[in-house]
Amino acid sequence: IMNSIGSFAAMQVGAAINEYFCINEAKKKGYDTFFMGTGVDTLFAGLDFYNLGKVAKGRRCKKFWKELNFILEQERKIGKGFDTTRLNTLAQNLNVEIRLPFERAEWYYFVKRLPDEYLYDSNLNLGKIILRKYGVFKGISKKHCFMPKQGTQVGSNIYSVIMELAKND
Repeated sequence: IMNSIGSFAAMQVGAAINEYFCINEAKKKGYDTFFMGTGVDTLFAGLDFYNLGKVAKGRRCKKFWKELNFILEQERKIGKGFDTTRLNTLAQNLNVEIRLPFERAEWYYFVKRLPDEYLYDSNLNLGKIILRKYGVFKGISKKHCFMPKQGTQVGSNIYSVIMELAKND
């Protein structure tokens, strides 16, 4: 995995573990193009560190909007808002195409116009509300759509997973 992404950084490896195995399994079934959700958590307030549950109703979460404005500035300066090096390297090494629809600047401007209640619900302490409600609308169970986020990096015991993989390699 580390060779496939060109990094030994724990956060990068942690993020790549699922991507690597899922892409390899899908390749066995003949798929060669993958759409990734990179940027969704940042764009739609899905990250716990925004402390959205502590934001008073009707007030914007300063940390969230500061992050979103930074991404917009990066988009203007260098043509992309997110660091996609890991995904680009993974795609090249696995000989697949990875598409990042949420990398497009139109999404940033769309999100900036959304009312807060479409992004986060202080009562539920959840972000990505508009996406969760859309999932329910499309027939995915409410139980699954409104599950709290579980990442593969921080707080998910990823170091023990890496050590286990290293033993088996």
